[in-house]
Amino acid sequence: MDVGVRVKKAKGTGLHFVLGALAVFWLALTVPAYGASSFATERVRVELMPEEAGVPAAGGTVWLALQQEIAPGWHTYWKNPGDSGEPTHIEWQLPPGFTAGEVIWQPPERQPYGPLVNFGYEDEAILLVPLNVPAGLTPGSRVEIGAHVYWLVCADICIPEDGAVDISLPVVSGTPARNLAAVDVFARAREALAQPSPWQARFEQESGTLRVALLGPDLAGPLAEGRIRGVALFPETPGLIDNAARQDIRFGPEGLTLNVAAGSQFRRGMAPETIRGLITVEEEIAGGHLSRALEIEAAPGPIPAGAMTRRFEPSGAGHGGIGIGQAALFALLGGLILNLMPCVFPIVFLKALTFVSVAHDRPWRVRFHGLAYTAGIVLSFSLIALLLMGLRAGGAEIGWGFQLQSPQVVAAFAALLFAVGLNLSGVFTVGT
Repeated sequence: MDVGVRVKKAKGTGLHFVLGALAVFWLALTVPAYGASSFATERVRVELMPEEAGVPAAGGTVWLALQQEIAPGWHTYWKNPGDSGEPTHIEWQLPPGFTAGEVIWQPPERQPYGPLVNFGYEDEAILLVPLNVPAGLTPGSRVEIGAHVYWLVCADICIPEDGAVDISLPVVSGTPARNLAAVDVFARAREALAQPSPWQARFEQESGTLRVALLGPDLAGPLAEGRIRGVALFPETPGLIDNAARQDIRFGPEGLTLNVAAGSQFRRGMAPETIRGLITVEEEIAGGHLSRALEIEAAPGPIPAGAMTRRFEPSGAGHGGIGIGQAALFALLGGLILNLMPCVFPIVFLKALTFVSVAHDRPWRVRFHGLAYTAGIVLSFSLIALLLMGLRAGGAEIGWGFQLQSPQVVAAFAALLFAVGLNLSGVFTVGT
């Protein structure tokens, strides 16, 4: 009996060994050898992945992709975020001798938000980074590559987030094999990258208007005007243009000119030596729609008169304003909705109690109280608006809500609201 039991155990152990070996073999085939890691919040999932499944012992350059999968309704930012926001920032932890090159950014989208326009990404952003590998590595060893990533993700509110990702890559003696799990990601990223512009670019600024000319025969005349449906400028340096201003196009026999209100850099007399950035061109070709992004480096210089004779304003090329009536209606609706917010709704009852307390006063005192209350609100917000307008006129690239991006301001607000809560709870009393 003892022998039979041992035999059964031996058979079971052999079966477990075979199953375990098959499982290890399956994992070896399906799990990437580089040990990629990802980090996710409720809004953004970040993953770091290499294009090759190893690094060459002889040194060279391998490419990394930082992929952001962004939840619907949220967005992250380009290297020039526009009127508000912060670009994604990467802090690398690399072995000795390794260096990471500059991030290669995908072309952004214009993201209007009230009177502001930002530049960023929705759904997905893929940032490509070249990794310079030193020579003299030992084949068979492994290198550990880590990155701490910081980003700002926004919808109706903005939330700063960060997370750490890392990969472990083997050192190989020859050319590393491709990382098959990342082929599609790198293909999408490279397909979307901007290409060098085939056209000469110049710029000039006069009377608050920045003109950027693209000179070339295929941009000139009625044929180009009928083919090109939209052009938009995304400068790399913040403050060169008024991001929310309309960008209109003028066609002529030598090319086209994009006109847009100049930004704070020009207002402060800090004109750049060159304007680097992207131009996106929307074209209709053979009944289809073609959108492409082009890298430009515009030098200062006079723009030929033949490049700006006929004006064309494509739909959606700029951010138009609204009338005073619409603005007043939206302000009224916004004020009504604001009263239902959790941070405001309790205050409505406190103010209502104040009105009740003066209900038996003389009528003129009640009316005076109401008018004073209304005037105080209007005056307070008018002063805030004037302050913002003054800061923007002085060159600050800010909009309403910018203060909530400062940890010090948020901490001060939190302390103030905590003190108000203690006051309402009866812990202490202010005045009588």
